[in-house]
Amino acid sequence: MPKFIQFLYLIPLALSAVISLKAFRLSWPRAFQLFSIFLIGTLLVELFAVNWKSWMYETTWWSYANSNIWVYNIYYLPSYLVYYIF
Repeated sequence: MPKFIQFLYLIPLALSAVISLKAFRLSWPRAFQLFSIFLIGTLLVELFAVNWKSWMYETTWWSYANSNIWVYNIYYLPSYLVYYIF
């Protein structure tokens, strides 16, 4: 069972993703809105990777490897797209 300290990095990531939503409410420039989308996407991928390693790798319908490296490999596509835009 993973320890809480291993997931401590999710707290500042979640806080920054939630606070970055202010970019949409205050009509900030488009670059800040895109960065907010990037932060939210990063948080979602991290949560998916953590859940995959914890319990999602084995369900009633499938049984895959416990490794979650493929989640991060798929995430390279949108992250490089955002890097290209900036």
